[in-house]
Amino acid sequence: MGNEVALHLSGGVFFNLMLAARKKPVANQNQCLKELLHIYDRSAKEMAGNSLVTIASRFRNCDPDLHSDYIRFGDPVVVEEFNGRMREDYASVVGEVKNYADQYLDLEVNGKWLVRALMELVEKDNLIQDNAKFMAIPGGLPAYKQEFPEMHVVYIYNLLLSVWHYICCTHGMTENGQETYFALTDFAGESRPRKFDRSRIGFESHEDVTVSYDMEIVQDDMKIPEPAASYVRKLTGKPDKQLEIFAPVNSAVSKEVESIFSFVVEHTHTSDSKAALNRYRTYLNRAYEKHSKKKTFLYEMQRDFYGFFVCNDVKRRETVCRSERRNDRKDDRVIANVCVDSFEEEHRFIVLSGTGGMGKSMMMTHFMLDTIDKNKETGEVPVFVLLRDYNPAAGDLIDFIFGELKRHDVDLYLSDLVELLQSGKGANYAQTECQFRYCGTAIPFLTVRSTAR
Repeated sequence: MGNEVALHLSGGVFFNLMLAARKKPVANQNQCLKELLHIYDRSAKEMAGNSLVTIASRFRNCDPDLHSDYIRFGDPVVVEEFNGRMREDYASVVGEVKNYADQYLDLEVNGKWLVRALMELVEKDNLIQDNAKFMAIPGGLPAYKQEFPEMHVVYIYNLLLSVWHYICCTHGMTENGQETYFALTDFAGESRPRKFDRSRIGFESHEDVTVSYDMEIVQDDMKIPEPAASYVRKLTGKPDKQLEIFAPVNSAVSKEVESIFSFVVEHTHTSDSKAALNRYRTYLNRAYEKHSKKKTFLYEMQRDFYGFFVCNDVKRRETVCRSERRNDRKDDRVIANVCVDSFEEEHRFIVLSGTGGMGKSMMMTHFMLDTIDKNKETGEVPVFVLLRDYNPAAGDLIDFIFGELKRHDVDLYLSDLVELLQSGKGANYAQTECQFRYCGTAIPFLTVRSTAR
C-alpha cells in the first residue's frame, strides 16, 4: 500500500477486519453484521431479508451514502442507551462481544493480527485526536489514543468493544473510510466484493504485544481492595450496591462548601513496589515541592509549610448512615494530630467542613505532604485537585485528576492512574469552594475546630 494513502477508522473498515478474522467455514456476512450492530443498537435484531443483504453489502463496501434505519451511528438516543449499558453493566456488554467473537471469529489464529490491525488503524488515523479515549482497559476504564504505542498487554474483547464503541458513538461511516477500504482491498471482478489483503495492515507495529483473552485484569498475588474497586466504579459512573445510600451533602453543609473531601483508597501489597516507587518519584518530588511552600495572610513571601502549620482537631458532626440503617450512637471522639490514617475506621469518602479561615485548606495540604512522606512505606500516591476548576463539559473526573498528575510529570499516562486505582494505591484529595452534590455512599461529616488561639 502506498504511503500516499492515509488510514482511517470507520464502521465499514472495522467490519472488514471482522470478516477477515472469521472462522472457517466462514459465516454469512449478513448475520455477522446484524449481530455486530445489535451490540450497539437493539433495534438491529429486526433486520432481515433483502434489506439486510443490501445493507451488509454496502456496509462492507464502506459506502458513505448508506442510509438506513438500522445504521444509526451517532444517534443521540441510541448512543445514550449504549452508554447507559456500558456504565451500568459493562461486564455484560463485554460478554456480548466475547460471544460474538466466539461464534464468528477465529481468534486463536487471527487474534493477534486483529489486535495489531485495530491498534495500527487507531494510531494512524489523523482524524482521531491524541486525547481520544478508548475504553480498552477491563472495567470500562479509558486509555488515550496517544497511549496505544505503550500498551504491551491488550485485552482483546475490551479492545474490540472500545473501538466499536468509539465508531458507533463518534465515527460511523465516512468517505475517508471508503478510501481506506480501497487501499486495503483489490478488485475481484464485476459484481463481486473486493478482496481484502491482510498483508497491508496489522504487521507494521506492536509485534511484541501480548494478547489476553481474559475480560478482567488478573492480579498476581494481590486482591483489589473493595475501596479501590468502589472508587473506580464511582469515576466511571457505575453503580455500587454497597454505596447506594450515599447521601447528598445537606443544605447547611453545602453553604459552607469551602469544604474539603477526600477519596481515600486503602492500600494493599504490590508485587513490585520498588518499580512503582521509581515510576512516580518525579511526580512525588515535584508535587511535594509545590505544596511544601505556602503564602498566608500573615506572610507575603512563601514559607515552609510546616514552619507555621498547626494541626486542628476534628470530630464527627453528624451520625453516619451505614448499610441503609441510621447509626444513632453519638460519637464525640476528638481526633488530634490528624492525618489520613486517622480515618481508617471511618468511611472512605470524607467531608471536612468548618467556617472560613478554620484551616481546612491547610489540613488538605498537610494530608498531601504527609502521604508523600509515607510513600515509601505505604506506596500511596496522592493527588490534590481543586474542584472549583473542574468543568464536567471539558471531560470526565478521571481526566481532571489525571491532568494534575501530568502537570508534575509529563511522562505519566492515564493508564498509570488507572493502575493506581486498581491496585488501591491512589489517594485523591479534592478541595472545592463551590456547591456540589455526591452520589455513592453515606458521608460522615466532620467539623474542624481550631485549638490554636
